Amino acid sequence: MSRPTIVLHWVAAALLLFMIPGGLVIDEFEKGPFRSGWIDFHRSLGLIVLVVAFVRVSWRIKEGFPPPLSNTPKWEQVLKKGDHWLLLVASLFMPLSGIVMNVAGGRGLFFFGVELVATSGVKVQPWANLAGNGHSLGGDVILAGVVLHVIGLTRRALRSKDGTLRRMFGLRVTPKA
Repeated sequence: MSRPTIVLHWVAAALLLFMIPGGLVIDEFEKGPFRSGWIDFHRSLGLIVLVVAFVRVSWRIKEGFPPPLSNTPKWEQVLKKGDHWLLLVASLFMPLSGIVMNVAGGRGLFFFGVELVATSGVKVQPWANLAGNGHSLGGDVILAGVVLHVIGLTRRALRSKDGTLRRMFGLRVTPKA
């Protein structure tokens, strides 16, 4: 696997593993400065996720998926590729739905305090609601995709022992026949 593939994977993983629990706890905070600051931070990181996800999807399309390291059953290859695409698409969808939810809710779009889209105050409630519901569902989808990803990796590491985990960390691996 190429160095950019590995770096993009781990940067995206770190961002998503922070963003999902970070997004889930927002509603637990009482309204006030801490909650507002947390939401602003979450939105700003979401824009970083969008850029990383766009680069990652573009890179994946250019590079393709790495070949299996062993004789992997067809069903497992299909499931693995499906889970990868699910996570790639969801990592684009989540920040985009967050942006639509925010702007359609009449709020501006800020990146660590820098205004990117001016606050209009005009609410387009159907779009805000649709994006909000999609954003909420998208978090669940990503969480399910990550769980499936970890289960598959654990299975490969413990059962197949084909070096998939080593390859994900950029270490040399000799494919099994």
